[in-house]
Amino acid sequence: MKVNVRKKMLLIFGVLILLITAIGIYSLIELSNMDNELDDLYNLHFKGIEYIKDAQVDLISISRARNNMMRETDMDMKKQLSDTIKSLTDQFESNMNSFNTTIVMHESKQLSADVDLLWQQLKPQEEDIIDLILQGKNDEAVKAAENLRSLSDQIEEKINKLVVNKNDLGVQAYKGSNKAFLRTRNITITIILISVLIGFAAAFIMARLIVTPILKIVNSAKRIAKGDLTVEAVKVKNRDEIRELAESFNEMTESLKNVIRKVSDASEQVASSSEELSASAEETAVSSEEVAKTINQLAEGASDQAKSSNDISNVTEQIVSNIQKVAGHVDHVSESGLKVSTEARTGVEEAKEAIEKIQSIRQITQESSEKVQILGNKSKEIGEIIAVIKEIANQTNLLSLNAAIEAARAGEQGKGFAVVAEEIRKLAEQSANSVVEIAELIESIQKETNQVVEIMNTSTNAVMEGVTTVDRAGNSFEQIYNEITAITAKLQDVSTATREIRGSSEGLNESIKNITSIAMESAASSQQISAASEEQSATVEEITKSSQDLAILAQELQMNISGFKL
Repeated sequence: MKVNVRKKMLLIFGVLILLITAIGIYSLIELSNMDNELDDLYNLHFKGIEYIKDAQVDLISISRARNNMMRETDMDMKKQLSDTIKSLTDQFESNMNSFNTTIVMHESKQLSADVDLLWQQLKPQEEDIIDLILQGKNDEAVKAAENLRSLSDQIEEKINKLVVNKNDLGVQAYKGSNKAFLRTRNITITIILISVLIGFAAAFIMARLIVTPILKIVNSAKRIAKGDLTVEAVKVKNRDEIRELAESFNEMTESLKNVIRKVSDASEQVASSSEELSASAEETAVSSEEVAKTINQLAEGASDQAKSSNDISNVTEQIVSNIQKVAGHVDHVSESGLKVSTEARTGVEEAKEAIEKIQSIRQITQESSEKVQILGNKSKEIGEIIAVIKEIANQTNLLSLNAAIEAARAGEQGKGFAVVAEEIRKLAEQSANSVVEIAELIESIQKETNQVVEIMNTSTNAVMEGVTTVDRAGNSFEQIYNEITAITAKLQDVSTATREIRGSSEGLNESIKNITSIAMESAASSQQISAASEEQSATVEEITKSSQDLAILAQELQMNISGFKL
């Protein structure tokens, strides 16, 4: 099965991403557990200690207020202290009830039940003592208070035990939370280390699968550049683009070896032919007289041929130069096409990601709009409740006015009631004013809520338009990517064809240069033969010299080819 480099990279990085995601999910779960433990630590233990401490303070305050009542001589102050004791009694019971909601241990429940039982015994006796004090029977009240000391001490002892139990539970909860933190930290560090090891292993594997084969190809190419064609074929076990590159490199090496062999064989044939040409020079001397008659015509034709060959050579050189430029431009355009294709592919992927994110934003905006609408409805309900409160305040104001009138009719006996009625009237007016302010705030909140709903609706519409626009852009990117891919493929075909044409044209140019050189030499030789046709020996010497030069050229060619190791 062929797995390309891209899929290998995606597989490795996908594993790393999964590990990172696992770390995040595990950390979130453990953080949630620790948050729950901290909530229990605060709500069940710290708040419980606060409630029981407040109850303890209330109990002490009740005892102090009762003692102050017994020492007080002013009846009004006694009544005020009596009210204070009643308030402290209610606070004590409220704190104990709140504390009972935080109890989790059976022992604490039993202690709390004992406190409640003792309190039920203490409370009526405390009320009797207050009645005795209000009746002026302080001696009896003092005796009764002495009898209550034992109950108070028992309650305080139970409360102290409850405080100790709560402190112990708080310490245990803290230690448990700390252990959970250490466990989470150690596991997270372990997973991170595993991820790092996997990352190093992935990097090593990628280096082995990609870098090592490429280094083999580079080393072989360097040896070939130095003329060593004895390099072995590069073997790559991968079934991907690296293997295709190695196979193409091996094919190129074999083709180059075949070319060098053919050139070597041709140079040997040229050397052999030059020897035969030198041997036949003497035979040429015999027929030189017959050649002399036609040499003038050949000289003129050779001159024209040399001139035409020279012109063709110049034109061919220009063609080769232009083809080389075209090949360079085609290669550049092909590379640019590949880059643009990559960017277009990236644009398609980014457009898809943008659509997903915009869809998420649209959903969040719709949910926020619904929440804000619910908030508006709730504010309307609050407005209705405020109207009821306002009506109650008005009715209270009327009742306080009637009470003041009745108190005025009662004369001296109704003064205290008149003061209470006046206070009630003031409270009613304050309540009415507060209700008006709250109503204004609610109205302002409703206006702001309506504006927010309109803005969110507008945002939702804008997001929908954005989704449509980005979707069209994504389709356009996809079309651009397909077109550019097709163009890039054609450009690569053109580039390959241009390289072949460039190689052929260079060979043609070399051949024409050789023809031109030979034609010019032939023209010169013809002119020399025409001018000195009588001197047959000189002609033979020139032919012999030319054959020797040809032999030297063949030897030089063989020496150059010998630099390649086959």
